[in-house]
This record gives sequence, structure tokens and C-alpha cells, in this order.
Amino acid sequence: MIVFIDETGVEDFSDPSFPIFGRGGVGVLGSRYRTLGKSWRRLKRNYLGGATKPFHAVDFEHSRPSLRQIHAINDFVAGPFSRFAVMASKETARPDGVDGHLAVSLMVRNFVIKLIEQNEVTGLELVFGASTRGNSLAERDFQFPSGALVNSKGRVIDYDGSFMPKSTMEPGLEIADLIAHTAVRQERRR
Repeated sequence: MIVFIDETGVEDFSDPSFPIFGRGGVGVLGSRYRTLGKSWRRLKRNYLGGATKPFHAVDFEHSRPSLRQIHAINDFVAGPFSRFAVMASKETARPDGVDGHLAVSLMVRNFVIKLIEQNEVTGLELVFGASTRGNSLAERDFQFPSGALVNSKGRVIDYDGSFMPKSTMEPGLEIADLIAHTAVRQERRR
């Protein structure tokens, strides 16, 4: 299984106009990732300005998207893959010693554990959007360079993590960006 994860906000909630930190992402079985990538590139080609154009959800939002574009994205995200978003604010209750980054990471980890249990996963790769500020925190919270989780049958699942710049235009990372941005936008409205 491959899980792409993108973050949004500042983990110490220091931005006074936006004191929220979160992550969003997508999980897909490795055998299905190629199909997901093709579907994403088709969506970009037909509705988002071209398959070879980088997609950033914040730029898309500022472009004043048409209803046709919005419906196309909504149809895409209703597809057969797992998605998640986790948000925290400075008001989020956390135990002593648990910072905002770790709190969000623990919830992402819970989501990943559920995916492993539901899909009888034999291997896992976590792919994070590269961030100068966040890479070392993700390594801390997810125990890189490698770790292990246990599935529902008691089988140990080895996993590893990596960081990928958004400039690669990797479909899973662009989809994770879309999901994270959509969730944080809803949180702002709330």
C-alpha cells in the first residue's frame, strides 16, 4: 500500500490568522495506484488546465473554478481509494508532551492502521510532501527510516517513509494536497 500525505498550516499554531495544523492524504493499494494516476491525469487534462501542469489546490481555489471543474473533482474523489484529513488547532486538547505535530501524526497513524487491517497489506510506503520545516518532525513521529505495524491478523507489516517535492507532480501527492486543502478550508469556515 502507498499512502501519500500532505500537510497544511503550522504545527505550533503560531500563525495568528490561521492557528491550525493538519494533514490530508490518500491511501491506495500498489496494484491500483497506476489506475488512480491515470484517472488523475485525465481529470487534469480535461478539467484542470492540462496533465503536465502542476496542481496546487490553493491556486485552483484562487482561479475561481467553474461548477464543471468542481463537479469533476467531486466525482473523482468519490472514487475507489481511501482518503483522510486530520486537523488540530491551538484549542485541541492534548496530553502533556504531545505537540500539535505529534497529535496530528498519531491520528494519521490510526488511519493507516485501519487501512492495513481492512486490506491485509503486506508492505507499506508513506510518502510525505517534502517540507524543510516538517521532514524531521515526520521522521520523529513516524519512526523513519523504517518501522513496523501489526495488522489485525497479528502479522508485522514493515513500512518506510520518504519525502517527495510537489514539483514532481506525482498524482498521489497532488491528490493529497487537494484533500488537505479542502479539509482546512472547511475548518476555516467552521
